[in-house]
Amino acid sequence: MTVVVDFDKASQMCEPWVETRGWLDADDATKITREIVTLVSEAIDKELANPDWDRASLTRRVRRATGTCVNVRSRRRPMIIAVVIDT
Repeated sequence: MTVVVDFDKASQMCEPWVETRGWLDADDATKITREIVTLVSEAIDKELANPDWDRASLTRRVRRATGTCVNVRSRRRPMIIAVVIDT
């Protein structure tokens, strides 16, 4: 999961990007990926609204939102690597 954030403006620069490797069937991948993107985007917006946010808190939120969605939708627990890029 990769997100790009403008740290000075406290805003997302683009939609989060999901990369999956072998744990999703092709039929399910599109639906689950769209859902993950939506949930992660909402989680980032909520965290950026908090005046005490930092890179670590954003990374935690991204990982937590992704993990929750993946676990509920697929009943799997793949490794999740959250990357937060500052522009």
